[in-house]
Amino acid sequence: LAYAYILGRADGLAYVYTDLGRAGGLDSDRFLDAYADPALASMMRFRQAVAGQPQDLVWESDQVIAWRRGRNGLVVINKSGTEEFDLARLGLSGLADGSYKDVLSGLTLNLRSGRLRADDVNIPTRAAALFLRD
Repeated sequence: LAYAYILGRADGLAYVYTDLGRAGGLDSDRFLDAYADPALASMMRFRQAVAGQPQDLVWESDQVIAWRRGRNGLVVINKSGTEEFDLARLGLSGLADGSYKDVLSGLTLNLRSGRLRADDVNIPTRAAALFLRD
């Protein structure tokens, strides 16, 4: 969730230091090629795709935060341990119409006039989604 927050934001320079939970001691190669982890690489591609685009908050609560990146990107982070988050609750009028794909899970959203064109699109508990317009 932290990497989705850092790499999904417009502000700052994103430094990523990680061993991604790999086992091993300090003398092991646990940091070797950490940048190539598929999830981390996908989030870095998202960041590059929306670089220079403004960030606009669309939802905030104690458990969920969501923001638009320009007209073609959406970040949703659900830190709740008990409740999925229904994306139909979001106001998405600032996003362009079309199909959006989560770079982490492959979940697809279809928007028309700022509204989802399908029911039951949820972000699972303790999960993040970074959607890019196809």
